[in-house]
Amino acid sequence: MTVHRWFANKSCPGDYLYSLHGQIAWEVNARLNGTTPSDVLYRVQTGAFSVKENAEAQLAKVKAAGFDAFVTQADGLYKIQVGAFGVKANAEAMAAKLEAAGFSTYITTNGAGSAAASNAYKAGTKLTLSNVGLYASCTSKTAICFVTGDYYLYDGKEIDGMLRICPKSANVGKEPVAENVTGWVKASDIK
Repeated sequence: MTVHRWFANKSCPGDYLYSLHGQIAWEVNARLNGTTPSDVLYRVQTGAFSVKENAEAQLAKVKAAGFDAFVTQADGLYKIQVGAFGVKANAEAMAAKLEAAGFSTYITTNGAGSAAASNAYKAGTKLTLSNVGLYASCTSKTAICFVTGDYYLYDGKEIDGMLRICPKSANVGKEPVAENVTGWVKASDIK
């Protein structure tokens, strides 16, 4: 199933219908195959962004890698998703393909829902960084400095393509955040 906006500088269908594209395609295919859609639909998510332009940039990267991706909006975030699978194993297979292409993934249920599988980034993961930009926040556009050495993922939560890091494993997940986090790094810089 294709949409006009993929081939012309148009915005049809509108954002709401476009966000349902994967689910509609899956339901049509299920009915054509003589089955009924299940209550659970698995989608592979490759990012969630509060800034629409960041989501569009990630969408372009995923599509350029050959995946049929789309944007859905929920909970104030623009979520880049691929597929709509009635069988979780199929979503896991797609996630493996996306990860092999260099994307981090989540498996979500019924489109805009919460993560049903773990983030590709785990709190406490040791990172060896070499001249990687360090940012003051997940929305910063300019690095405040560059860091080299061993750091740890503070909580493993990717926000707008950014991850918090801390200097020691003892700081992982500890409160207050400001006293335990060194700053933010781009997820794309730690691959």
